[in-house]
Amino acid sequence: MNIVIAEDQTLLRDSLKVYLEGNKDFSVIGTVSNGEQAIEICDRLDIDIIIMDVKMPKLNGIEATKQIKKLYPHIKILILTLYESETDILEAIEVGANGYLLKDIEPEALISALKTISFGITIFKYGALTPLLNLVSPLKGDNDIVVEDFSNSEIEVIKLICQGLKNLEIADELGLSLATIKNRVGSILSKTNLNDRTQIVIYAVKNGLLNC
Repeated sequence: MNIVIAEDQTLLRDSLKVYLEGNKDFSVIGTVSNGEQAIEICDRLDIDIIIMDVKMPKLNGIEATKQIKKLYPHIKILILTLYESETDILEAIEVGANGYLLKDIEPEALISALKTISFGITIFKYGALTPLLNLVSPLKGDNDIVVEDFSNSEIEVIKLICQGLKNLEIADELGLSLATIKNRVGSILSKTNLNDRTQIVIYAVKNGLLNC
């Protein structure tokens, strides 16, 4: 698995590189220190996952993620930051980040998260989402959420929304019409009493739908 680390703190960047290269499943093929470099390196290397800091010079990690997802949608991006900022978390979800974790994560958990993201599953640290969970009203009581409330096709759409795909991209991915995808998204919003795609992502994380 080819990894790029985008981190402006030299010690952390180098430490991450050494640690990840000690795992046979990972190859750190590049390191950069700002968002502009993160975008530029995508054109030169065959990257699977970028570990992206948020607070970086020249271009922050959220904006870099947004641009990379537009230009290279196949590249998965894990936001790794010190901050549990509600604004940053919402923006990370909206621009299609595949994960949002805090830098106090245990090394073994980071390895697990990277492998999970590589399979297309979105990872958000539950604690990081705590300020946002009150935006989402569960379908039933907190203890009554069941996967069976959604069809398999709806679960499939939810997972792709959590990967940052728009309706047209989901339609292309599944080989379905745009109208069909719009209907499924509408059904998901109706069942959950939610208002938008960002809330769908938060809801999915809160209720374990990404692990179905």
